[in-house]
Amino acid sequence: MAKKTRTERTLKRRLTIWLPALAALGVVLAALFHFSATDAPSGAVPALQPDDHTKGNGPVLLVEYSDFQCSACRTYAPAISKLAEEYGDEVTVVFRYFPLRGAFAHSDLAAQAAEAAGRQNRFWQMHDRLFATQPQWSQMEDARTLFIGFAREMGLDMTLFLEDLNSPAVAARIERDRNSAIEAELRGTPSFFINGEPIEPPRSYGELVDRIQSAATGR
Repeated sequence: MAKKTRTERTLKRRLTIWLPALAALGVVLAALFHFSATDAPSGAVPALQPDDHTKGNGPVLLVEYSDFQCSACRTYAPAISKLAEEYGDEVTVVFRYFPLRGAFAHSDLAAQAAEAAGRQNRFWQMHDRLFATQPQWSQMEDARTLFIGFAREMGLDMTLFLEDLNSPAVAARIERDRNSAIEAELRGTPSFFINGEPIEPPRSYGELVDRIQSAATGR
């Protein structure tokens, strides 16, 4: 009996070590699947729009088409934020909605929550919260209550948020981005453009920085 107990304890210790590693590997493999599936976009995208969601104020324009329920987009989100913080004088980061309606159940709702928060100048805070909690809400049957809770925790005007969450204007704003992605013949998310030119998703943060700096210097 004691031998069996020791074996069970050993197995438990091994699972404690290996399960997080396997989970991390799963995230990486999911991201790589999206990278290879999307490839580089082949069309053109609209120039910077007055109501685009941006970070940074540099001459190089990095446009990302993204879906809040896409695991690869979640993988990229910290690198994109870091880029805007560290190289904001060289690059302007632009987020555009491309909800993949056939692939994910909550893509549109998450985009609506982000855009509704954006109407109160809190887009990026909701953007970060949605990506950080994606593993939680992507498994829910209905994520609306959770998203409303995020808005309440942010201190948003809840009457205005709820009106915007369900408004035709917010839906039309998201649809504008989505239509431009379709017209550009984008095949998935994330899809990136630098100064209007499509690029393959960078494999590392260093590669992303190199591309921005090359564009800045005209190399």
